[in-house]
Amino acid sequence: MSKQKCVKFIFSHAVASNKKLLSVEFYSHIEADLELYKTINPPFCSLTWTHGDLSKIDSLPGIAFAKKLQEKSVNTIMHVGGRNFSRENAVAIMNTIKKMGIKNILALKGGTVVESDDSKCDFPYALEFLQFLKAEFGDDFSIGTSGYPIGHPASEDPIKDIGYLKKKVDAGADFVMCQGVFDLQTFKNFYKRCRQQHIDVPIIPAVYAINSYAVLKNLMNFCKVIPPDYLATMERYQDDEEAITNYSIKYVSDLITALLKDTEISIPGVHVSCFNNLTLVSKVFEKLDFVNLKLCRREN
Repeated sequence: MSKQKCVKFIFSHAVASNKKLLSVEFYSHIEADLELYKTINPPFCSLTWTHGDLSKIDSLPGIAFAKKLQEKSVNTIMHVGGRNFSRENAVAIMNTIKKMGIKNILALKGGTVVESDDSKCDFPYALEFLQFLKAEFGDDFSIGTSGYPIGHPASEDPIKDIGYLKKKVDAGADFVMCQGVFDLQTFKNFYKRCRQQHIDVPIIPAVYAINSYAVLKNLMNFCKVIPPDYLATMERYQDDEEAITNYSIKYVSDLITALLKDTEISIPGVHVSCFNNLTLVSKVFEKLDFVNLKLCRREN
């Protein structure tokens, strides 16, 4: 496995060098300005999975977008949700991803559920899919899993979620990418519970950089807890593009700074989900003190 592309080694190198990383999440069904991305130049991006016709692998939104990223030499973590795959589907899709040169996978259940009966699924949940990937592909990929500081949308108990996360790490997950981090304290609580359960792999918080109240309302379908002050301010500014953008830039840059500077947690970096709004991400990054926060970007 290429250490230059493998995020497991990128994280290890960052920790050894006392550096922090910023990375970006792309949505595979939304267009993105890849030239602007190259000017931001993070060490890697992640790319979400969008369900489609599994008989036409090359036309799947995630695969088509991933090819564009590889043409631009963008190091990629590919989100792959296994719930709707047969074992045959999974082998074909993963071999396609492997041939593209992608070395990193975020193994998920997947948000779109076609078959509701678990017994009819080869990979009903992320754990089974992760176990399959490790057995079938060994060290071909660095495989991560999702963590949920505010609890999985389908779970009633975020504490019990930690036990399930532990099983995924024990099955071979190299890192945990967290979903929906809106405040420092919630993430710190989650981080400490993970460490108490001997989840010792890197844990990376993912924050949302958004300047649309409509998008935020949609996120509330799976983000159970959004800070009331943040929600109220986004609602108040929903019809004022300049105000909501400026508020979002400050909120996200302050949150990233707090996460990276806190001495009670040790994280290799922060992942930024932006619904492909790279202009907003660029403005957030401009607000950060790269020297003081010991931030680095991808080396050209």
